[in-house]
Amino acid sequence: MKRLLSVSVLMFLSTVFAFSQTSPKQVKGKVTNESGVGLPGASILLLGTQKGTQSNNDGNFNINIPDDNKKHSIIVSYVGFASQTLSVDGTTNTITIKLKQEAKENEDVVVIGYQTKRRVDVLAPVSSITAKDLKDVPLNSAEQALSGRLAGVQVTTSEG
Repeated sequence: MKRLLSVSVLMFLSTVFAFSQTSPKQVKGKVTNESGVGLPGASILLLGTQKGTQSNNDGNFNINIPDDNKKHSIIVSYVGFASQTLSVDGTTNTITIKLKQEAKENEDVVVIGYQTKRRVDVLAPVSSITAKDLKDVPLNSAEQALSGRLAGVQVTTSEG
């Protein structure tokens, strides 16, 4: 009798645990610009997790979210566009995200062998080269672009 009772309890508990686990729900979507053109390589991340994906060449993507009747947030980002956060749940099947173009001006950044600093914070002399300086010069590599143009810069290449 005890054995039958323990087997029954064990079967009941295993059934409860099996149904209590949430299976992932797949959400499909498309990331576009304001004109409706798909953005390839957009990042789609499930907030609060390490799960994410990227859009394909047409801007389409698939991401799995827990099917636990809770709202989850996904963050969609693409270089040159403002990031967007959306709320999705187990009932969401497909979504379309239109990202707005964002113009940002970058600050001058100086890379020093072991760290980066803003140009205004550097006390030592700084050399720079711009695209205007390289515009009319035929180049085969980045090494050729820098060679002989910046004081104190030695360019070496290694192969093998």
